[in-house]
Amino acid sequence: MDGLSGAASVITVIDISAKITAACYQYYKAVKDAKDDIERVQRKVGDITHILEKLKLLYSQDKKRLSTTHGLKQVDKIVSTLEGYEQTFSLALQVDQTVLVLNIDQKLDLAKLQVAAGASFNSHNKEHNARCLPNTRIALLHKITQWAGDKGGKPIFWLSGMAGTGKSTIARTIAHDLVKHEPGMLAGIRKALDEDSAILQWALKDQFEKLILQPLKEIDQPSSQDFVRVVIIDALDECEQEQDIQVILQLLAQTKDLQPMPLRVLVTSRLELHIRLGFEEMPNGTYQDLVLHKVARSTIEHDIRLFLEHELSAIQKQRRLASGWPATQQILALVKLAVPLFIYATTVCRYIGTKEGDPEEYLNKVLRYPKAAFSQLDQTYLPVLDQLLGKQEEKDKEDWLHVFRGLVGSIVLLESPLSVGPLARLLQVPQKHVECRLNALHSVLSIPKGEHVPIRLLHLSFREFLVDPQKQGKSPFWVDEKSTHNKLASCCLELMSGLVGPGVLRSKINDGVVANSLSPELQYACRYWTSHRIQSKYLIRQAFIIQVLQQVNMLSTRGADWDACCSTLEGHSAWVSAVAFSPDGQLVASASSDSTVRLWEAATGTCRSTLGGPSRVHFAHDLFF
Repeated sequence: MDGLSGAASVITVIDISAKITAACYQYYKAVKDAKDDIERVQRKVGDITHILEKLKLLYSQDKKRLSTTHGLKQVDKIVSTLEGYEQTFSLALQVDQTVLVLNIDQKLDLAKLQVAAGASFNSHNKEHNARCLPNTRIALLHKITQWAGDKGGKPIFWLSGMAGTGKSTIARTIAHDLVKHEPGMLAGIRKALDEDSAILQWALKDQFEKLILQPLKEIDQPSSQDFVRVVIIDALDECEQEQDIQVILQLLAQTKDLQPMPLRVLVTSRLELHIRLGFEEMPNGTYQDLVLHKVARSTIEHDIRLFLEHELSAIQKQRRLASGWPATQQILALVKLAVPLFIYATTVCRYIGTKEGDPEEYLNKVLRYPKAAFSQLDQTYLPVLDQLLGKQEEKDKEDWLHVFRGLVGSIVLLESPLSVGPLARLLQVPQKHVECRLNALHSVLSIPKGEHVPIRLLHLSFREFLVDPQKQGKSPFWVDEKSTHNKLASCCLELMSGLVGPGVLRSKINDGVVANSLSPELQYACRYWTSHRIQSKYLIRQAFIIQVLQQVNMLSTRGADWDACCSTLEGHSAWVSAVAFSPDGQLVASASSDSTVRLWEAATGTCRSTLGGPSRVHFAHDLFF
């Protein structure tokens, strides 16, 4: 071999060395998390470095020696050794590249699955959403955590409540506490995708079976026998199709006997009718539930107070306010306004902390007139009501709104809450109709299961939201307060018109006799008809009011608020046996034993017409249905 050949051999050695060095670096990066492999590669790289140093020394000492047989044999030996290393590293890289390709292939397969943007608990969209503050929701979080770790417990925990009670905040907190990804499912999911790439077009039942249940069953059981997997589904009520929600609940019930490792599912939602029915149809022992707005009031007050103190303290520091702001009494007043709505407390703090505003002034405004400043309160109720309205056919929406304003408007304006039966009889509508309408309103009203328990507002802000005069002509859910009070007064008077006899003073009758002798709706009518009439702002100037009072077994406790007689209606030639207002309060009908019925104008006392016949009168009206 001549000098040129020797030089070429050296160049070959250097070229191979460069390739091996690059290969070593690639391999080092590829296995940087594998300790043993890293150490082995480091040893090999050290050997190569030693060989290269010997070659460099040989070349620098005597270039001519490379032309000799002995020199060439040394070069050939070095080249052979390096080629061996090259083959070793190339093989290793091929293996790792194969694994890398498989991983990419697997990721491409999983990319076929549809992803709900922002659904992950650690999504960027929810990055700044609150979690439970320390020392709040202690008992509740402990209860859920205990349930999650109970291998023999019920598989589903349903956390429900009206809008704004903190369901999502609790779900996020639990998710952060229990977070653990399950990579073991990937093989089963990929297998299902390989078998049928169109699986995403299958029915929910089949998707659940192939993409969730089966992969979970195929995961190797962990060493710990107490291991339980927890899945958290937040805001199930936001699923667009009610039928899908029903199917999802039926499928979740199948996790009851999942082996070898139990599965726990935490579900949060509002108390929508279709969701409640879905849970009630589950087998016994499938789920346990907790309604947030039914948690002990003292617990809610404690947690909201801590929240307000935390948020207002941050505002005080940011705006450099006096150290004593806000005063303890101010915080307590806010707590009273907020219970049980955390969303109300949140909205108040956002308003008070408005950058362009004065926190002290804004806090005083809130305490003076809680509803004046917050269009944000609409965000608590509009999503619920808009969803209900959106379910109606276009041609039925106006009728639905008419019914809503009549029924819900009456409930929020009642002087004292009534249960379903008495409410239906007061409004003179079938009880089934009332129950049907109320079934969809659990998110905004406290509707008990017991037929004798009154329907109540969950929070006064719902009433203010509905009757706010500024919403007239703007909100389809706006309730005309004066008109509704007038209709309620008419319902009360109509109910009392069936009473006969001269009657006695209320002070002459004890409470026991009243409770046993008069139905709840009649008791309500006797007590509050004057209040509704006064709040309706209609002027009552007819002497027949006195006659009505004489026919009522019980005098209203608020009768003293009425003015003296302003006018007398004259025309009948015998005793007046019955009177009735028209629904709008504009007309009065009176029936007499002279066999006539007269129709009067309420405002002027003018007799509009005279009819012959009946001894009783009744105005037909479409008050609500």
